[in-house]
Amino acid sequence: MAQFLTESQIQVYDQPGRAPHAIWFNSYKSPSTFIPQNLPYNGTWTTVDVSSLVPSGTKAIFVQGILILTHGTNSQLADMKVAFRQTGDTDDAPYNMQVIEAHVSGGQRSTAGQWIPLDSNGCFDVKISTDNPTGQWPSYASYGASLRINAVAT
Repeated sequence: MAQFLTESQIQVYDQPGRAPHAIWFNSYKSPSTFIPQNLPYNGTWTTVDVSSLVPSGTKAIFVQGILILTHGTNSQLADMKVAFRQTGDTDDAPYNMQVIEAHVSGGQRSTAGQWIPLDSNGCFDVKISTDNPTGQWPSYASYGASLRINAVAT
């Protein structure tokens, strides 16, 4: 059963633009450059370890940034959804963030922010889904996200 977490302190980065990335990817670039490396964007739950980026004992992180979508030349609805859950949770959580573009050769940038609970090892799960065929841009849509850890709850 879902419940609220009670934490004693919230810490905010004093330079948000320099806060560490919890998630960074661009489907047009090599998956080896992704954070975490080789992060899939095919609807698979993936565990992300941020323990080295946050203070010991952190219970939750606040990620903030942008979702990026550049529509290709194929006629399709370009759509990306992002969902989060605490590692160990087996619920197939609905998406928390979305960016969508219907116009061929169009693009969207959508700001996004979300508190994410961490497990005792400093990990969370993320699922990035696209509802349409993927391939190489410029024929197919290109997807990306830049989500930084801007605050923590300890």
